[in-house]
Amino acid sequence: DEPTSGLDPKSARRVRDLIRQQRGRRLVVVSSHNLEEIGDICDHVTVIDGGRIVDAQDMAGFTHRQARISIKLTAPGSGEMVSRLTGLQGIAQAELSADGYRLECTLEPDVGDDPKIASAIIGVLGELGVGFENVSRGSTVEQRFLEMTEKPSR
Repeated sequence: DEPTSGLDPKSARRVRDLIRQQRGRRLVVVSSHNLEEIGDICDHVTVIDGGRIVDAQDMAGFTHRQARISIKLTAPGSGEMVSRLTGLQGIAQAELSADGYRLECTLEPDVGDDPKIASAIIGVLGELGVGFENVSRGSTVEQRFLEMTEKPSR
């Protein structure tokens, strides 16, 4: 339960490394509110909300690793960027976050892990002079958790 809570960074790293070393050898159950850490050290995830299991699957499936590419931009994106990306082969949808600093590209189902798709996206950003800080496949564990557990506002 919260294996790295209250630890200094060096000790927390040792605990995470120890957990990773057990992959394929032992079942280690980690309960934590630190969802970034869960995404880093776990192979499978179970989401519990209100005492009920909402979802349980491997991390790649949970985060839609095969279905999404997320990019953190250094400046807000534009409608032109979204239009150009939506026109690329293999991209079903491109959308910007409300503040314009996060780009989410939903991939066509048959694309899989094709590295050419990410390269094409980066190419469009370069042509438009848009900088980026981070490219990741899939959603973060936190994004998926919130999608599953947030109740609609009334």
